[in-house]
Amino acid sequence: MSSLKCFIEDQQSRAKTQASFDWGRRRDKWLRELDEVFGWIQGQLSAAGLSQQAVTRSCVDLNEDRLGHYQAPALSVQLPTRVFIDFRPKASVIIGGYGRIDVESRHALKRVLLIAVDADDERDPDDQTPSYEREWAWRVFSAGGMHGSYPLDVDGLGRLFEDVVA
Repeated sequence: MSSLKCFIEDQQSRAKTQASFDWGRRRDKWLRELDEVFGWIQGQLSAAGLSQQAVTRSCVDLNEDRLGHYQAPALSVQLPTRVFIDFRPKASVIIGGYGRIDVESRHALKRVLLIAVDADDERDPDDQTPSYEREWAWRVFSAGGMHGSYPLDVDGLGRLFEDVVA
């Protein structure tokens, strides 16, 4: 079989997969993941001794080609030094991940990105399981590039705050 024929067959197969993709379920998964990660962050901050009044939830308006117009949760944290850190979702449909949250200080020009990625590092690249049926994991990336990321775990959350505030 020629490489062109293989390519065209692959494209036809991908087109069928894309046509059956449920964007509503993708948006629902994204919103659940945002609620879960923000709840987890709130819990970790509380366990570390930060007052619950220092953490505020809000909503932001998002508009994506595939997901349409919708409201997504956001999070703001006031540190004891009166520095505010905002966690703002930007989009779910991104290259290289399942969603992005920008984390920025209101007082400095520093930013890091939280990117939702596939939790299974060794997933078969030919696996056609839709993203809304996969397990997601959050990683922290410096705004300067995609290298040197680290997981959003308890230690990673502390490092994230240090990276944004420093």
